[in-house]
Amino acid sequence: LEGLISGKPEIKSLLRLADIYKNKGEYSSSINTFNSILELDEKNIVALYNVGILYKNQNKTQASITNLEKYIRLKPEDLQTKKILGDLLIENKEFDKAAEIIKNILVAENTNLEYRYKYAYVLYKLKNYPDAAKNFNIILENKKKISREILTEVYKKMGDILNEQQNLLPAKEFYLSGYNINPSDEEIINKLSKTLYQLGKDAY
Repeated sequence: LEGLISGKPEIKSLLRLADIYKNKGEYSSSINTFNSILELDEKNIVALYNVGILYKNQNKTQASITNLEKYIRLKPEDLQTKKILGDLLIENKEFDKAAEIIKNILVAENTNLEYRYKYAYVLYKLKNYPDAAKNFNIILENKKKISREILTEVYKKMGDILNEQQNLLPAKEFYLSGYNINPSDEEIINKLSKTLYQLGKDAY
């Protein structure tokens, strides 16, 4: 906190008070105090960050996003907060914004497979199938380094992309790969069954 707070005595006192409330678990009072600071100084990065995180912890996703977006514009080098913001944007189905934030994360952490998956996922949701497939394939090239849950989702989404393009045979192979990893996944069982039915005698 020291060194980041404004030199104005009133803001300095309010920041200390907000921090006291937060440490005592009085989160509503802390939020109200941080918001009072932002009324005096709308670019106060300490208040923007803290109120964003406090709103997140209260499941007030939109309010959290609003404050963390302002914070990131002022402090773009804060990678950890970008990750928090990216996850919130996905949760809020703001996929365009999420794609921009996560792409930026991958510039700094090119080998981060968790966020590579999240980037591919938001591209998939935006129906940008060529770029989604490209990023899913990067994950498949490193499949020994990721969890079986993520790997199942990658196979599932690759199957979905190919299904959209009516490429049913390769779609079947991706669904089958996912099924072999996680045979209890009901969604992939249904997708595989449907694709096999559509293929008929051409399935084998």
